[in-house]
Amino acid sequence: MNKILLLLLFSAVLNAQPHIDVVYPRAMPPDTIAYIDDVNENFIFGSVTPPNSVLRINGIKVELLENGSFLAFLPVDWENSYYELTATAVTSLSIDSANFYWQSNVIVRKDSSSIILPFTTRSIKGKAEQPDISFPTLVTLNGGVARTAPNGAYYLFPDKDTQVIATGWRDNYYRFRIAPQQSVWVASYYCSKFEAQSDILPPVIWEAQAEQKQGWDELKVPLGRKVLYRIYDETFPNKIIVDLFGVISHLDKISYSSDLRSVWDIVWSQPADEVVRLEINLMHSCWGYKVDWSEDGQFILSVKNPPEILWGIKGLHVAIDPGHGGDKDGAIGPTRLTEKEINLKIAGSVVELLESKGVQVTQTRTDDSDIGLKKRIHLAENAGADLLISLHHNALADGTNPFGDFGTGTHYYHPFSRDFAISVQRELIQALMLHDEGVYYNNLALARPTAMPSILVESAYIMFPDHEMMMLSEDYPAKIAKAIYLGVKEFVTLRKKSL
Repeated sequence: MNKILLLLLFSAVLNAQPHIDVVYPRAMPPDTIAYIDDVNENFIFGSVTPPNSVLRINGIKVELLENGSFLAFLPVDWENSYYELTATAVTSLSIDSANFYWQSNVIVRKDSSSIILPFTTRSIKGKAEQPDISFPTLVTLNGGVARTAPNGAYYLFPDKDTQVIATGWRDNYYRFRIAPQQSVWVASYYCSKFEAQSDILPPVIWEAQAEQKQGWDELKVPLGRKVLYRIYDETFPNKIIVDLFGVISHLDKISYSSDLRSVWDIVWSQPADEVVRLEINLMHSCWGYKVDWSEDGQFILSVKNPPEILWGIKGLHVAIDPGHGGDKDGAIGPTRLTEKEINLKIAGSVVELLESKGVQVTQTRTDDSDIGLKKRIHLAENAGADLLISLHHNALADGTNPFGDFGTGTHYYHPFSRDFAISVQRELIQALMLHDEGVYYNNLALARPTAMPSILVESAYIMFPDHEMMMLSEDYPAKIAKAIYLGVKEFVTLRKKSL
């Protein structure tokens, strides 16, 4: 080693300063301050280089993993409203060079860096002013969601251009009565074209028809215009139930074509005034359904026929959705691994394995592009997918202690997707050996599609340092891919037995 290089090395050692990178909480441009919920304790995570540093946050020592990542759950100091992070690194250099007559000399220096991270509570929106509208009034909806209360649970999903009478307003939501003792609430931004008239007459159902059409059994109900409806499925026995609101039944005739493959029979009832219920009893487990309207106001419920699978899962069509993308990073790990990156990497492994088993695969995004939730669903539906799997990695809400039982969870929304979620969850637990969170009924956009069994997978928590390190390992995508393949295979095998 020449003298110049040695001096440069000494200089680098003596000037080394630890670098602290806080991933959460963090200020999002153009803000210069981080926002967190009003909680007494909260998590903070990120990384420090060099990884052999000693980190303290508000005076409390926090352990670093071998790659320098950290996760802490600390009291929130609302009086001062900031985190102070200090990292101290011990830098040493041993020298044994006969050329410079130095024997086993050691240079040691402690270097420290500190940062101040200010935070505040998230702002609360004020109440909107009540519109100058007299009730009842006729409202045209542009789609959206009808809830059980203002900002309540999702209850039904109105179609665009549905006309319905509003009977009131509260907290920026309009109220629509769907039965004598039942109302739903729709956010004002889904409402347009207010008309003073309120004497719109309910349609009358006279007949219905079930027929086979291109892999679907279609139930057609002439109504004359779009109405509010709610559809849900049940298992044991397998059926689809449709509630049509603001409708009168005079249903004397239901015809069935002889080539139906899914619909066994249809039973109607009137559970309340101007509510008609249709129970569609199925020949087998439900593979999906969807609703369309004809130009003349005919309600069309299409029930998916079982896919034709040759052997194993060959012949199946699966849609794989890598969550997030583009400017939507999703959750971020302590060393800034983004959820969108790992989701896409895993998707590639899943697609490769499924295709090797004879499965046709539709991937909603193949690069770092921003694709809307509705478009992802449309891509899967338009491709004719038999199954939909959305790939994600989890994070926690403010105030949640991250040192609890957290691991792998699989989410579904419709009952006919629950067995699918259970099969995939079982295999993911075997592959990853993380805590088994089980399956969740959860109102998530990519779990809500009805045209095929749909699930959303949260394989691990990217915000946990040890989980992020696992995600960065070379074999992680292959483990997930194999688990999903085995889960799909198990689910399909069970469904075949019901045919």
